[in-house]
Amino acid sequence: MTKILVIQSELSNNNIFIKLLELEGFNIIVSENAVVGLCKAQSELPDLIISDIIMPELDGYSLLKALRESPITAIIPFIFLTSEVSQSQIRKAMEMGADDFITNSCTQEEFLKAITVRLERQAFLKQWYAARTVKKLE
Repeated sequence: MTKILVIQSELSNNNIFIKLLELEGFNIIVSENAVVGLCKAQSELPDLIISDIIMPELDGYSLLKALRESPITAIIPFIFLTSEVSQSQIRKAMEMGADDFITNSCTQEEFLKAITVRLERQAFLKQWYAARTVKKLE
């Protein structure tokens, strides 16, 4: 079952997205802040991470930086889901290695599509690297 880690300080705001993911059959891991989320990412190794930007103690950008610096979490697809958005925030997120950036006002279809695209791309990359590894061993 595909595991998705959702890191949001205001979980009630995104409860509809969590319920939607559960209805779609995803195994949801919830974290109320980025510090706990980082620990859960390292211990649970989710297939995808969805995070807010503005959180107490550690913001989303710092979380993404920490995840990208760790070999065990560096390749986990990462999507920012936030209510506040500016072009500079989107640009910063993408430059830091975020895979996508969506707002709370997106439709359910847009939300699910963003997740599906990231998971499909990750699966393709895993297959590609596995095939290359097998060829090198031959």
